Amino acid sequence: MLTRYEGFVAVLAGDDEKGYRYFGGSVSRDSRELATALREKFGAKGGGKQDMVQGQIEAKKDDIISAIMEL
Repeated sequence: MLTRYEGFVAVLAGDDEKGYRYFGGSVSRDSRELATALREKFGAKGGGKQDMVQGQIEAKKDDIISAIMEL
C-alpha cells in the first residue's frame, strides 16, 4: 500500500481505553514527521527511520486519525 499512496500510511492496534501501538510509513515523505506530530499533539512515544516509525500513543482513535490526515 505504501507504494500506491503519497501521504502517510498508518496502522493502529489497541483501543481507546488502553491506548494504541502505531506503525506508520511513507515512500514520499519523512516518516519521522509523523512520529514528531503524534508526540507533540498527544505525548506519543516512539520513533524510527525515514521510511517507517512505530510507537505507543494514548488518545482516541478518531483523534489520532484526524491528526494523521492533517499532515
